Amino acid sequence: MNEQESNLESGLRYAMAFAAFGLFMLAIMAPKYESRQTKLENQYRGIQEMQRTAGSERAGQDVDEQTEEAGGGSRSVPTVGGIELLRQDETERLIRRKPLYYVLGTIMLGTWLVLIWRRSRRIAALREVTRSERDGNKSTTS
Repeated sequence: MNEQESNLESGLRYAMAFAAFGLFMLAIMAPKYESRQTKLENQYRGIQEMQRTAGSERAGQDVDEQTEEAGGGSRSVPTVGGIELLRQDETERLIRRKPLYYVLGTIMLGTWLVLIWRRSRRIAALREVTRSERDGNKSTTS
């Protein structure tokens, strides 16, 4: 194996390690990210609503609980001034983590497949070399 192939495989290994570490860290920080993102999106929704209703009486109301009937069950929805706030477990996020998972997963899977393909190609080449050497030794001994 020449130095250029070794450098390429080293780079692929680093890319795969980076993607694996990124996926691991995303999974670990998921709860903290969710709570932070919920707070930020609720602030954003509140600011948007306050700008729409600037000067009205609704903008300064306290948090109250409303219940909605949805599919036979009821759930409690926190509101501020008539603005529905997100709960931490809701999926109506403006910014999601899924694209990060997809990108890092694709990088990891792609580099892993390329490394396996290169290794199998190198093993096949070594088998071919040993086979040709063995056939060459048989023809010279006859």
